[in-house]
Amino acid sequence: MQKKVSYLALWAMAWPMLLSNISVPLLGLVDTAILGHLDSAKYLAAVAMGASVIGFIYWSFNFLRMSTTASTAQAIGRDDQQESELVGFRAAIVGLFIGLILFVFHPPLVDLVVAQMGDNNEVKQLAIEYIGIRIYSAPAVLISYALIGWFIGNKQAKVPLMLVVVTNSINIVLDYTFVIHWNMNSAGAAWATLVAEYSAATLAVLFYLKHSKSPLSKLRLALNKTKLLALLAINRPLFVRTVILLGSFLFFTTQGANQGSDIVATNAIIMNLILTISFAMDGYAHACEAYCGEALGRKDMPMFFLTIRYCLHFCIGTAVLFTVFFISAQTVLISLFTTIAHIQILAAEYWIWLVIAPAISFLTYLFDGVFIAGSDTKAMQNTLIFSAFGVYFPVWYFSQGMGNHGLWLAFSCFTVARFASLYLCYRRNNTQLSWPPLQQ
Repeated sequence: MQKKVSYLALWAMAWPMLLSNISVPLLGLVDTAILGHLDSAKYLAAVAMGASVIGFIYWSFNFLRMSTTASTAQAIGRDDQQESELVGFRAAIVGLFIGLILFVFHPPLVDLVVAQMGDNNEVKQLAIEYIGIRIYSAPAVLISYALIGWFIGNKQAKVPLMLVVVTNSINIVLDYTFVIHWNMNSAGAAWATLVAEYSAATLAVLFYLKHSKSPLSKLRLALNKTKLLALLAINRPLFVRTVILLGSFLFFTTQGANQGSDIVATNAIIMNLILTISFAMDGYAHACEAYCGEALGRKDMPMFFLTIRYCLHFCIGTAVLFTVFFISAQTVLISLFTTIAHIQILAAEYWIWLVIAPAISFLTYLFDGVFIAGSDTKAMQNTLIFSAFGVYFPVWYFSQGMGNHGLWLAFSCFTVARFASLYLCYRRNNTQLSWPPLQQ
């Protein structure tokens, strides 16, 4: 059992997660790049809308990944081997159940959300078609969330990397085949992603069965009522927090849609690159979750603080690299994602918001990892509520006269508020030693 932390140990955990996390938005980036080269921006706008809606639905349940990582790491810190295995199985069962419910009851939610996305009915219909295809993968996606969380908690970071390499390779090949060769446009992008998501779930289950010890024989233990209720208690604030977070992203897309399909397409390019930053930084956050969770499970505060310090150093270095890259590669990146001249001009106009994104966001991702490790889900919920309703929406309301720049200003302030409020809670928890695992 790992009882020490070092730069080398964290990097060994972080680099596979960093690569695998960067690969995740390729599901969106590949769609954006291929559709951006078609003769109309409507397909790119439709996928931007559809992906935002389906992302809102799926990522609302990303708490399965976060809580599974924390619970697994803390169980390892307590030397509870059986519980550390059952956490993943229990979360996967919950994910399957939620996924089936989503598949059955999604139509009213989709109709309600898409109705708010501007006045272009042709783009709306294409977006609804895209969502109608992607929703078939709900059970697979949520099972993957749960099992990836389990692998992270066990510090088996290379497994998620193998999963995304295989599935994104499938997505790239099928995207090109369906969209370009078969002329399926936005529907082709949806089918390609669907196949990739089921591939991920299948591989995740196979890897879990390989690493765990006869989990099917422990179904009764996995469905223990007390443990399930404890899982729900941790996840309820995370669910609220995730819904608000994704609602904020969805709000961003809908407000862009109200300014026209060209703005939607432009924002899609920049936002997908910002998501690449977040997924990269989450590589360090995941390492932080695993090691900080284990430290808190063992009540080893020196290891807890040392892990955070080392991860902070990694995050600062990566943020600097991203900033330099976005400044120096602006023309190349814009040309890569679209050949439509007026979209290229708009992307250049709003590129400054991408350039500043690494500097104002890296601490947010790191502290998310700290609070997941500490199972302080109420703080994550409450700080997100404050950041969205106390900062994001008010700033947007008063900056509407700035057009799309005002929208990006509000989103950037939202990001800063998330870190600032989490930092205050972090200091409180350290001063009062009020991290939940320390109370057990």
